[in-house]
Amino acid sequence: MSAQPSPPGDDAPGIMVSVPAEPVPARAVLPALYELVEAHTRNALATVAAEGRTISCKAGCGACCRYFVPVSGVEAYALADLVERMPEPRRTTIKKRFADAEARLAEWRPFDEQIRGEPLPDDEHKRMVTEYFHLGIPCPFLEAESCSIHPDRPLVCREYFVTSPAEHCASHDARHQVKGVRRKFVAHALWYLTSEEPTPKATVMPLTLALHWVKHRAGEEQRRKGLEWLRRFSLILENLARNHRLNATPPGDRA
Repeated sequence: MSAQPSPPGDDAPGIMVSVPAEPVPARAVLPALYELVEAHTRNALATVAAEGRTISCKAGCGACCRYFVPVSGVEAYALADLVERMPEPRRTTIKKRFADAEARLAEWRPFDEQIRGEPLPDDEHKRMVTEYFHLGIPCPFLEAESCSIHPDRPLVCREYFVTSPAEHCASHDARHQVKGVRRKFVAHALWYLTSEEPTPKATVMPLTLALHWVKHRAGEEQRRKGLEWLRRFSLILENLARNHRLNATPPGDRA
């Protein structure tokens, strides 16, 4: 059991989570991290409600499921494992969707531009996510405009909410404001969690390239005790906060 590694400056109440005592891959502590983040999400959404605003996001609105959804290497491993555990013919169907997305993305940009070791400058990032949106590639897990892996969805998906009309998300038109929920976003910390470099490097990619990335990885996943992974996560959050890298504006927010 461990106390919550809170985003710096966040006043949400602490909670306790369970993590494995033995050495495990980082993906084994994702359920605990998701639980922690969702506790902070509830706090942020309560603030929105107190201000008289309403969240527009709901099942059946899959506009953001066509965005450049950034996932960490940790989550890529988790998603690949999730797919491998699916029964047939579901597994083959999902793998085919990933393969189709990879083929589209290969025509768009080299994979080494999409799978990055550091976040892009703001202007380049905005250009990339806009181009990606216009490719019209749905998340391979999207079914009837809803997430088919909702309990296992990536961290960034758990943090993204808007209060503007849902149709604005689907247009990606600068004339239509997409107003998100302002808060500290912690998904970035996962990008650095498994880095062994003295100056940690990020591993981030679009969700649609997760299976490709895992397939071409060499070696085994790192293993640490669950509490060690949580401590690393907390230290990374603190470092990102010191360097003003915990963005208070949601990914994809447009004004």
